[in-house]
Amino acid sequence: MSQQSNARQRGRYGEARLLKKLGGVRVGLQKTLIIDGKAVEIPADKHPDIITRNGECAEIKYHEKESKMIRDAVEQAERNCLDGYRAIAITGKKDPLVTMKLKTYLAWYG
Repeated sequence: MSQQSNARQRGRYGEARLLKKLGGVRVGLQKTLIIDGKAVEIPADKHPDIITRNGECAEIKYHEKESKMIRDAVEQAERNCLDGYRAIAITGKKDPLVTMKLKTYLAWYG
């Protein structure tokens, strides 16, 4: 099995795992999806990995290695967060990213 097809297989596996938690549909190469009883056209230049039940288009990067800096920032945000507030980490300079753990996201939006 080539490295590229192995990466695709991992990607599909990651998408399937997250869909169980997030709810929604896997887009794949489909041109039209039925979401909440409505037909949704997928333009040729827009192909998110999944569309969640909350209406988010998600790009899934499922791999063992992740940025230690981002993980550390999220964990620090959680440690320092006051009760009743939401812990997020904002990283980057030009166009910062907002990051949180999946369990945190599910608690808020699940």
